[in-house]
Amino acid sequence: MTKGQEKMVEILKNNQVLKALKREFDRSFTIKISEADNKIKLEFEEKDTGLPVMTVGDVAAFLQTDRASVRRMTGERAQRRSHYPIPFVKIGAKMLRFSRPAIEKWWSELCASKNGKNNTSALALPKGKVKKSLGNR
Repeated sequence: MTKGQEKMVEILKNNQVLKALKREFDRSFTIKISEADNKIKLEFEEKDTGLPVMTVGDVAAFLQTDRASVRRMTGERAQRRSHYPIPFVKIGAKMLRFSRPAIEKWWSELCASKNGKNNTSALALPKGKVKKSLGNR
C-alpha cells in the first residue's frame, strides 16, 4: 500500500467520517481505493445488507434508486394508486421496514406485469374525455 493509500485509510478510520458515510449510504456500502498516475481514487458503492428485514436503504439499493423514491412509494397516495403497492411495515411514526421475501415477490409480480400496469383491460377506463350524457330533460 502506498503512502497516499495509507493516508486515505487513516482518514476513513476517523469516526466522524465513518458516521457521515454511514448516514449517506444508510449503513451498507463498500469503499474501493485505487491509485493511478499519482492520483488516489476513492469509490463508494451502496450495498444491500442481505438481511431478511430490509431498511429503506436496502430497498433503494435493491431497486437501484434513491431512498427518497422508496419513501414516496410507501406514501398513502402511492399505495392507493398503484396496482402493485410496495409491501412494508411502519414502526412508530417514521421507521419503515420491508420483508425481503415480500419485496422479492412484489418485484417478481411487477416484472411479470405489462410495464408495471395491471393487465385487466376489461376494467380499464376509456382514454380521453368522456362526454356526460344529458339524459331525460
